[in-house]
Amino acid sequence: MSKIVALTAFGGAFAVGMAVVRFSAMPIAPQIVDAGEVEGTSALSCILQMRNWSPNWVRVRRVQTACGCAAATPSPEPIPPLGMLSIPIEVNLAGKSGSFQTEIVAFLDSNRQAEFIVKATVIPAMPAVLDVGSLSVGSPTEHMFRVPAGRVRPLEVHSASVTDPRFEILVPPAEGETLARTVVVRMKEGEIEGGPVDAIIHVDTNDSEAPLKTVRVIGRVLGPVEVDPKRISFGYTPPNSTATVTVKLFSPRKLAIAVESVAAKEGRVRCEETETKDESERTYKVRLSGKLPASGLYKDEIEFNVRVDGRLHHVIVDVYGYSLPNLLDAQSGTTPPLAGSMQSPA
Repeated sequence: MSKIVALTAFGGAFAVGMAVVRFSAMPIAPQIVDAGEVEGTSALSCILQMRNWSPNWVRVRRVQTACGCAAATPSPEPIPPLGMLSIPIEVNLAGKSGSFQTEIVAFLDSNRQAEFIVKATVIPAMPAVLDVGSLSVGSPTEHMFRVPAGRVRPLEVHSASVTDPRFEILVPPAEGETLARTVVVRMKEGEIEGGPVDAIIHVDTNDSEAPLKTVRVIGRVLGPVEVDPKRISFGYTPPNSTATVTVKLFSPRKLAIAVESVAAKEGRVRCEETETKDESERTYKVRLSGKLPASGLYKDEIEFNVRVDGRLHHVIVDVYGYSLPNLLDAQSGTTPPLAGSMQSPA
């Protein structure tokens, strides 16, 4: 995409639009180049034109850009009287989205300079993966992405769906002839189960080259009750260790929670509740019970049965560690990780 703007010079002054500004060491009023909507997958090309109406030759000494994403290649030749000079500008839009602008200054003879502002609305490339992060049940948060039109004008979306029933897809009406259509992803209302999100969004369009477009959605829906951490490592410990790690149960919606039972499947750990003032949180000290093998990897699983808002929820915490006769690794001569580290087993 190319945009051409004119900056004229005559009789010791520049004319920008209808304004005439005398030569000085100060920059003239910026000339704005608005490229409108542009796709973020390609470079934006602008041509800044300057005409010399004075009886003298005018030379562009150099052009300075405000960011490393823009590059200018002015001609070293002076502008003759009544002549015009074109300055090609290339702006790399990779990784940019939304409103964008950069400043470009052309330095001329006798401390004269002209300032341009290049602005655009960058339509990002359609993402392969959309990460919605951690969402609380009932959260009004919306996530969106743009489907570029490519060679199709205008782009029409026939249908859009997602494979996760906890979410819904909205496609707002297009406003004029746009280079892309917006697709909105949001959680449905009502009772929503917590857990990981790994789904596919299908968008059916009138693009003859690739009508069906897909985006993978990842993240996590926080349930009525969550646990932190979900996995505990006691690292390297002797068989008789009583190392302790803190586990917190909490309600993202600030609902009162009641722990009805706690059980360790293998009996390698025991849990002791500590005092908490917030009824939406429960904190436990998880200690090794001493029932560890003489050496090697050990595992366990803690199940919390928690009642929240009249419903019973099962929350699982995985436990693992390495039992060693001594805390010194005889082979390497180095101290193994401390108890409570999050190092994963091989």
